[in-house]
Amino acid sequence: MTARQMQVEFERSIQLINPEYAVSKKIDSDTIFYFINAAIDRYIKQNYLSIDNTRGSFENLKKNTDAFKGLIITKDLGTVTTNISSNYPDGKRYPLPITDDSAFFLYLRSSSKVYGTYMDIKEENATWVPNKFIIHDEVENILTSYFNKPILRQPCVLLEASIDNISYLSVFTDSYTTVTGCECTYIRKPKKVTVQGTPQDCELSENVHQEIVELAVNIFITEAAYRLSGHSDSKQK
Repeated sequence: MTARQMQVEFERSIQLINPEYAVSKKIDSDTIFYFINAAIDRYIKQNYLSIDNTRGSFENLKKNTDAFKGLIITKDLGTVTTNISSNYPDGKRYPLPITDDSAFFLYLRSSSKVYGTYMDIKEENATWVPNKFIIHDEVENILTSYFNKPILRQPCVLLEASIDNISYLSVFTDSYTTVTGCECTYIRKPKKVTVQGTPQDCELSENVHQEIVELAVNIFITEAAYRLSGHSDSKQK
C-alpha cells in the first residue's frame, strides 16, 4: 500500500465501526498518520520480541525478520568514544546513530575489534569478536570477583540512554583487553509515513501493511477513541 492507500483503509475501517467518523467525527490526516506511525513502531517491537522468544524456529524467525529486513543495517560506530566511568577504565561508550537515515531503534547484535585479551593477541593482529549482550543487573557480576579481576572471554555490551536523548552502547572488557572499534547491527527507526511535503510510504514489506493498518485502528479505538469519547460519555451518565 502507498501512504494514501493506508490512510484510506484506516478511514474505511473506523467508519465501518462508527459511521460518525465519516462526517461529524471525521479525523484529520495528521491524526491518522500519527496512529499509523505508532502502529509501525509497535509492530516492529512486537515482532522483535517474538524473534527473541522463537529462536529455535527458523520459519518463525524468517517470517518475522522478512517484514522489516530493509531496516536492518550494520554500522561501524567509529573510534570516537568516552570511558564508561572512572570505576571501569577498561570500558568504552559508543554513541549510537541518530540521523534520519540510520537512527538506532532496536539492538540485534554487535562485535568489537580487540587485541590483548586472554589469548594475548598482538595489536597488529587485532580481530573482530562477537559481543555478549548483558543487562544492568549483570554489570557488577562480570566486573568483580572475590579473588581477582575476572577474565572476560568476550566483550560485554550494555544499552544505555543519556539525558540528551542519545542511546549509547557501552562495551565492558577486562584489563587485558583493548577495544579499537565497534560494529553494531540493529533495526533503524522507520521513516514516518506521510502524504505531506515529500510523500513517504511505509518501509516495511507490503505484505504486512494491512496488519499495520488494523493495528493502527485498534490503537485508535482502544486507546484513543475510548479515552476521548466513550469513557468521558460514560462518566457524564
